[in-house]
Amino acid sequence: MTLFAENEHLTVRQFIASDLNDFTMLVSNAKSMKYCPTGTLNRQQAEKLFTNIMTHAQRYKYCLYAIEDKKYSKVIGLVGLQECRMEYDIGPSFVYRLLPEYNDNITIPALFSQFIKNLMVSLQLSEMNAVIAKKNRLTLTLMESLHFKPISTLVCRGIDSFLYQYSPV
Repeated sequence: MTLFAENEHLTVRQFIASDLNDFTMLVSNAKSMKYCPTGTLNRQQAEKLFTNIMTHAQRYKYCLYAIEDKKYSKVIGLVGLQECRMEYDIGPSFVYRLLPEYNDNITIPALFSQFIKNLMVSLQLSEMNAVIAKKNRLTLTLMESLHFKPISTLVCRGIDSFLYQYSPV
């Protein structure tokens, strides 16, 4: 299993088949999915998305990765790049989702910073975008701490949002 980032408590790695139940818990959690245009997913929708993620990871360079709590061997989130499906062509967009009890985890910014740097190098990206809902204060704060800069406003699937961009320093 390839690791993309790691600290004492958390690991970012590829999803594996045994992650399905944890993944379903994540994407069916209303707080985790509050600012996701799809909203929460039921079991059938979660299984379909999980299968797509697993298939996508084998075919394409942009995909989503599991965030695992090492102590409990439990997937507590996802992070990665996905094509932003909206009326704007912004290319792959940085996304993450966490179980609510991990939102205040102080190791997340350093883990994501390491992950972003590794991803930028491995995919040879010169910049990375993120679309963040204007009301999503937690993620806006995280994006600033990761050195993403707001570059414009837009409406993503009916949600007033900011387009953030990361360029290596």
